[in-house]
Amino acid sequence: MLSTVFERLRNFRVLDPACGSGNFLLLTLRGLKDLEHEVILESERLGLRAAL
Repeated sequence: MLSTVFERLRNFRVLDPACGSGNFLLLTLRGLKDLEHEVILESERLGLRAAL
């Protein structure tokens, strides 16, 4: 189940409504990395092994 979460994060596609605006993409990718980090921390707290 946890591996499915990481797989979905890896395959997440971002569509840029500003057609190449670096700021939108940077903020979106940063948000995804923050979410990935939270998933890792929570899985460790629950005693699950993160299969990265």
